[in-house]
Amino acid sequence: MQASEIAGSIENFAEFKAKVASSFVSSSPSDVASNPVQIMTIHKSKGLEFEHVFLPALSRPSRSDEKALLLWHQRLSQSGQPKLFLGTLSATGSDDNSLYNLLRFEKAEKSRLESSRLLYIGITRAMKSVYLSATLADKEGEPSPPASRSLLATIWDSLLTNSQHSDALSTIPVGSAPSSSFTIADPLHTAASLQRLPSSSFVDQLEAAKPAASASSDATDASPVQLSVENYLQIEIGNLVHETLQHYLDKPELLQPENLARLKSYWQRRFEQYSFDASDIESAISRIELTLNKTTQSPELQWIFDASAQRSAAELVMQEQSSGYVQTHIIDRTFIDAQGIRWIIDYKSSEVADTQSEDEFVEEQIELYSKQLQRYRNLFAEENNQGIKTALLFTSIPRLVECN
Repeated sequence: MQASEIAGSIENFAEFKAKVASSFVSSSPSDVASNPVQIMTIHKSKGLEFEHVFLPALSRPSRSDEKALLLWHQRLSQSGQPKLFLGTLSATGSDDNSLYNLLRFEKAEKSRLESSRLLYIGITRAMKSVYLSATLADKEGEPSPPASRSLLATIWDSLLTNSQHSDALSTIPVGSAPSSSFTIADPLHTAASLQRLPSSSFVDQLEAAKPAASASSDATDASPVQLSVENYLQIEIGNLVHETLQHYLDKPELLQPENLARLKSYWQRRFEQYSFDASDIESAISRIELTLNKTTQSPELQWIFDASAQRSAAELVMQEQSSGYVQTHIIDRTFIDAQGIRWIIDYKSSEVADTQSEDEFVEEQIELYSKQLQRYRNLFAEENNQGIKTALLFTSIPRLVECN
């Protein structure tokens, strides 16, 4: 909140909301469907359940229990009255008094029991399987006991003595000793190795500041082209349209007059990062505002932005392995409608050229992106649904065109 607050208000509420959403774990089904792997602390997992749970680094000890200057503990006397016990650390070189040692022992025992409870919470989050892993030293072919202050120490003796768990234990040797023939070069006695790069390896500073189209697996196979300032401007317009529609899904009031002024100020700063002309920036902001208003206020398109739809997601990141490589896809909008149809919608912010009709523009865009939509369709091939529909949403017209 403090990092995002300016003069008593949130300057960019959409960005602030995105940061808040990424800082907390949600147990909603839509979040789990879009990202089945969730990383969190055991404390944050309380009350949640997962099919499979992995608890790594259980041999890592907690912080050492340094001797505190003062220890205290409250107990009930035989008559039920609360009594406070205080123990002070003895001077250096002197033995600690019995009361201090007792309070320190009870504090350590309390910490051990808390570790046991914490491990129990982590294990019981699993509905199907749980995997416990730790790194232990090798001692004559057997793993050494973990540190006494580690989570693994709370169940170590039970794992060794209970034959029921013996089949579930497995060890993997890691880290072998380095070869005796391996030597480390002394940097003080090693000549520096310099390689001169050709001038073509350096990018002009002004060009480096321009926004570049993301190189993803969804790019078309067209040959590289030299982008003009107008191209760069259009790319940033598209980025801001996509970003705003993503946040509009959860916050429909984002485009209301009371929020629009701050949003336009954010767009202004984004454009200014690339040193566009002031007149171009003003025109681009007007185009974005007009595009978003026409798209979100169109009665024929409002159903697309229903966040309550089943398995609803925006800017959904999905990966697949193809030809030995991992390809990343980002789907602008997807959900399952009331009839069980999986919709895959790709936003397009390009505008109709003066030299072509609207139908010619739509046909051209369909030809350009049909293969991309087919790749998206393949990502959901194994999903249990009543069919898949792909479409392009042209925000500048605005118009939704199915591409099946």
